[in-house]
Amino acid sequence: MKKILLSIVLFGTTFFGVAQVGIGTTNPAASAELDISSTTKGVLLPRMTKVQIQAIANPTTGLLVYCLDCTPKMLFMFNGVEFIDMISGASINAAALAAIVLDATDTSVSSSPSLADLTALGVTGLTSPQTHYKLAIASSSPAPTTLAALQVIIDAVNTAFAAELADVATIVANSNTRADGTPSIAELAAMGATNLVVAQAYYEVAIAGASPAPTTLAALQTIIDAVNTESKDNTTVVVDVAGQNNTIWMDRNLGASQKATSSTDPASYGDLYQWGRRADGHQIIDSNITVGPIASGTEGDNFITSTSDWLSTSDDTLWQVAGTNDPCPTGYRVPTETELNNELATFKTDYAAGAIASLLKWPLAGYRKRADGVVENRGVAARYWSSTTTGGDAQRLLFNSGDAVMGVDNRAFGFSVRCIKK
Repeated sequence: MKKILLSIVLFGTTFFGVAQVGIGTTNPAASAELDISSTTKGVLLPRMTKVQIQAIANPTTGLLVYCLDCTPKMLFMFNGVEFIDMISGASINAAALAAIVLDATDTSVSSSPSLADLTALGVTGLTSPQTHYKLAIASSSPAPTTLAALQVIIDAVNTAFAAELADVATIVANSNTRADGTPSIAELAAMGATNLVVAQAYYEVAIAGASPAPTTLAALQTIIDAVNTESKDNTTVVVDVAGQNNTIWMDRNLGASQKATSSTDPASYGDLYQWGRRADGHQIIDSNITVGPIASGTEGDNFITSTSDWLSTSDDTLWQVAGTNDPCPTGYRVPTETELNNELATFKTDYAAGAIASLLKWPLAGYRKRADGVVENRGVAARYWSSTTTGGDAQRLLFNSGDAVMGVDNRAFGFSVRCIKK
């Protein structure tokens, strides 16, 4: 009995007094709460399948468990977010994470990984569009190999998307259908909008008039791209023909259904543009008329009558090389005065007869008067715009049966356009 009591006292002293336990040793290490010593046996921790491990309710950080069906079989520890293997630190969901990354980098399927895929993996806070997560995961370097790393990417996307929503809301709030100059091109670019190639006023009016109003950068970009498309005539068939000095031109006037078969071929006349305007509908010879001049961005699709410029404030950049309103098809532009003059030199002394005989087959397409929008001299005379400005006017090519010359005219006139390759 005395020996039993003594043993109890000694055990209590070791366990409760020193707060250390030794198994297989009477001298546990001072820094160890539990010291197990053996030369014939080991420690056996809980052994579970992967499904059982992931079903543990509210695992405590530091919890250890051995996975029986993982590849390879491994001891895992819960790090506060997920179970990671004790050797490489890889997630117990490494295979599923690799599949998520693979789906993200697959550009042929825009819908994967889905929000459901991410949720099933344990990701939380999925408040942004799926495509944003896909792009962020695909572009991350290094690729996420743990749930924690993936969650960091998700959280960063959410922060950026919240800022995007706020920026777009500001852009919409500042836009006005009367085009007062905000948002500026710089402001649109700063928030991520791209391909800003036409005048600011057109974007502002389009954004202000959009219904429903854009709430995301993607929706805003759709409006910008639509404005860009509307600025150009991409319906005229493009057939190349060689010009002077190794230049390449379209073989027909902008808006024409064919190249000219004669000087008076109606199908070759095409549209009549006011200088600096887009392919917005005003160029159609029977388009409606509005009395001008008017402010940029308010012209709509009407022909603007005026004694000089259709704009109340002239803008020389609209048709310059890389001009914001250039109506030529993608890859082409309005020619300069020099380029038109080079072609004129080939038929200058033969006038209209020489123009139709040249490789570019220039027809007598007439013009539209600035004061009342009336079309006249179809089949009698022709005037073709250049991109070059002179004071408040612009340079143009004029020819008829008795003359062929470069000169200047008011920008409110409606003239033909023949595009040259960039």
